[in-house]
Amino acid sequence: MTKFKRIKSLYISLSIILSAISLNVAADTLQFNDFTQFITQSGAISATGNLPDLGTIPGDAAASQTLGSATFTISAPSTRFHIGDFSPIIPGNEIGISDSENLNVDLAASVYSLGFYFAEPTDQLACGGGAPQPCVDSTFQVLLKNNANIVATINFNGDDNVLNFLGVISDQAFNRVEIKDQTNTIDNEYFGEFYTNTEPPVQHHLDVTHAGGGTVQGTGIDCQSDCSEDYFNGELVVLTATPEQGYKLEGWDNCDSPDGLQCTMSMDGDKSVTANFVMITYHLNISVVGDGSVTGLGISCPIDCDEPYLEGQQVTLVAIENDGSTFRNWFNCDQPNGNECTMVMNSNKEAVANFANLQLNPGVFQKNNANPNAIPTLSEWALIMLTVLLGSIIVLRSKKNSNN
Repeated sequence: MTKFKRIKSLYISLSIILSAISLNVAADTLQFNDFTQFITQSGAISATGNLPDLGTIPGDAAASQTLGSATFTISAPSTRFHIGDFSPIIPGNEIGISDSENLNVDLAASVYSLGFYFAEPTDQLACGGGAPQPCVDSTFQVLLKNNANIVATINFNGDDNVLNFLGVISDQAFNRVEIKDQTNTIDNEYFGEFYTNTEPPVQHHLDVTHAGGGTVQGTGIDCQSDCSEDYFNGELVVLTATPEQGYKLEGWDNCDSPDGLQCTMSMDGDKSVTANFVMITYHLNISVVGDGSVTGLGISCPIDCDEPYLEGQQVTLVAIENDGSTFRNWFNCDQPNGNECTMVMNSNKEAVANFANLQLNPGVFQKNNANPNAIPTLSEWALIMLTVLLGSIIVLRSKKNSNN
């Protein structure tokens, strides 16, 4: 019985630890600065409605105001907050906070989406809430919380003197939002209407595969090992292919918008995409001039004179003389060495082996002892004709001299 209690106690302890770990896993989020796009993808609706003109909210630092499904409070160093028409940048009324802006929003129900308007004026009267006050460019941190647990942290800095919007969709629910001024200045920034959605966001699955030597990276994707991820509906996912040395990307299969090494997937459904890597090869073409041949890996020229090789591969060629010829030299050889030639294949290349026929003694036709009936070659016929011509000239000169 004691052993069972210990096991049960250990199980409960592990469950509590695992539960605590799972609560602190950061959520996947998708941010927006476009109101229409946020509403379209999140399905959010107004949580506060149009903000009323309430002036200063009673209670100073302990002030609290509920608008719709959102309850607003402030925390130190903020001293009080106001709701009214303070800035022409945000249509209607907005929330203004005295001193550094630390605004808390407690939601009546857990939500998965939140958005709000925001303005950062540079007019000193607006920055001071009616009294001139230097304006400071402020950076804000937004904490999404599920009770006391931080679900996600978002930093933003809105453009000056324009209407800004910040929207976020989370795959984990949250019921409290804390907006903190990281610069701790006392100039005024203003917050407008808030929007939320209690429904979990629609997500789609992306599977990435690769063929050949290379990897694919993207948000949540590091494929060799991590090749799948869930994304929010409508999210654009940019994948980048990185070939290994000696490989190149031949192309993408099933990519929505391929662009060279990049592929953009529009996640409007479950999808799969493949990056195809192939070895880089270059062609070597051999030519033979004269009576001879060239051999090498995959080369037996003049019969087989073209061969593909891997990038960086070194190919050794050997020039072989036939009977009655001699090897003279190489043309376009990377590293010539006598009758050998080494080619380094970093591009498509050509090489020429040049052979010369051995010259016969002037005026003498040498028979082929191996085959006495062989028909003379063209070069041999030319040599015969030259010999006959020279002999005729000698005979004519001798006759002329004797006549004289």
